[in-house]
Amino acid sequence: RAFQEQGRVKVVDGALGIDYGKTPAHLSTVAALQRDYAGRVWTREVWAEQGGNAEHIVRAASELAGKYNIFRGKTDPLQDVLAQLLTGSPDRRIMRMRFSPARTGIGARESRIGLVTGLIAGHRFFIDYDGPGAMELVREIEVYHRETNQLGDMVVQRKGEDRIAAVEYAVEALLGMADTFDWDAFQQIKPIEFKFAPGTKATSLRR
Repeated sequence: RAFQEQGRVKVVDGALGIDYGKTPAHLSTVAALQRDYAGRVWTREVWAEQGGNAEHIVRAASELAGKYNIFRGKTDPLQDVLAQLLTGSPDRRIMRMRFSPARTGIGARESRIGLVTGLIAGHRFFIDYDGPGAMELVREIEVYHRETNQLGDMVVQRKGEDRIAAVEYAVEALLGMADTFDWDAFQQIKPIEFKFAPGTKATSLRR
């Protein structure tokens, strides 16, 4: 749905999520999310570019931080250098922000997927229809899926999900993650398939 169609929405906080990539198949992306007084999380805008140019990423982060009054963010878990670059940027809008890499380790990605899926299940996750990059994000969600690996486990297919990854990192920054992850409990969860209905603007990130 369109954010502006909701009337006077009181935003209480927000976060950026940054995924780093430098090939045509793996884009660099910056997602700007906001949370309103009702606990709903809105994806307002998603920037994407090929090449992995750090200066362009910092510029995009600065512009989105200023546009949506955001003060914190998470980067790709493997990009601690990028997090340091952002933190040490002379850009005044970036200087006031707190950046750190997203959580890594066993279960970290599944925890992020669970956070977003929980928001969707509770009807608290929305994509701003009018936001730049919104339709590209929706198309990524439509094809986001799991496949069985050589060990017989259902794992996320890591292709064409750079915008989704940035959203996941921003949600982690907004909601936080538990210090421990109950892997055994997670294994008992049955995958849920969500399909787009006419007019639907968001769907589950776990399929």
